[in-house]
This record gives sequence, structure tokens and C-alpha cells, in this order.
Amino acid sequence: MSMPFIPDVALIDNTEQRTPLVLVLDRSGSMAGAPIQQLNQGLKLLEQELRGDVIAAKRVRLLIVQYGDYDSADVVGDWHDAMDFTAPYLSANGSTPTGKAVDLALSKIEEEKQRFKQAGVAYTRPWLFLMSDGQPTDTCRPTRSPCFRSPWATARRSIRCRASRARAWRVSSGWRASSSRSCSCG
Repeated sequence: MSMPFIPDVALIDNTEQRTPLVLVLDRSGSMAGAPIQQLNQGLKLLEQELRGDVIAAKRVRLLIVQYGDYDSADVVGDWHDAMDFTAPYLSANGSTPTGKAVDLALSKIEEEKQRFKQAGVAYTRPWLFLMSDGQPTDTCRPTRSPCFRSPWATARRSIRCRASRARAWRVSSGWRASSSRSCSCG
């Protein structure tokens, strides 16, 4: 028995063109101390800036994927319009399963695009921001080749493999980080 489609109230009340934005946030053990504090401060600043921008507040749909603990990647809450976004508080612990987190983010992007299509809401190319300070701890899986050597390579390859159309950015911090970069995939 299939479940009836229940429309997202936010998509009915606000039919503006949307930009899906997924923040993929590293909260592994290496982020302990100043890096996780800076990330939490940045999330609060993002919350303020998005609410202060009239256009972004209505058009940006935001989702957070956190990863760390013991090889886990989880969605924090649900998709929110920027005007309803409240920054979560993240704590550092565990490993760095970047590949798992990016895969989860990409599947959530695809689900959101389907909701937009069902609701008749136009959308722009999704954005994915990967914020990390180190190397992924994911092991190679048979479905993924070659092994991922960096969070950025993980994001780029995973996006290409899934044939998703997204714009991806890597934001790095700490002594292990190299410069931030962006790429257009799809």
C-alpha cells in the first residue's frame, strides 16, 4: 500500500524558486577544541546572515549532515527554509566517515529535488558545502573506486558517481587543511 503524498507546507506557503543547500559537517575527534568551537560560531553566524537576507530567507532550503562518532553520518533535523533555520550545537568525537556523509547528503538532495518537482516549485542547482579538517577514515568499498584520498576528492568523486547536479565547496580548517576549493559537477 503506497502512502499518499503529503505536501510540504513550506513549499505551498512559499512558492519562490529554491536553492537546496546541504552543509556536510565534520565533527570527528580531530575537530575537538578550537575547530568545533569555530564551526559552532560559524553556524550561528550563518543563521543570523540567512535571516537577515530577505531573498535568501525565502529561497534557500537548508539541511545539515553531521559526521563523526563511530563511523556515523546523520541528518540533523529536516530541510528548513533559511528563515526557519536554527543552528545546532555540534560536539567532536570519533572517526571521519566523509564518504558516508557525502553519500547521505547527495541522496537527501535527490529526495528534495523530487519534492520540488511534485510541488511544482522551481529550483536552482543544489549547493553542497563540505567542512572538514582532515582525511576521511572511510574504507574503500567495492562500489567506489579509486579510494578517496581527501574529503574534497571524496565529494567530487561521489557527486560524479551519483550523476547529481550540484555545486560543491570544500571549506577546510586547521593545520591539516589545504586551501578551500569549489567545483561544478553534473
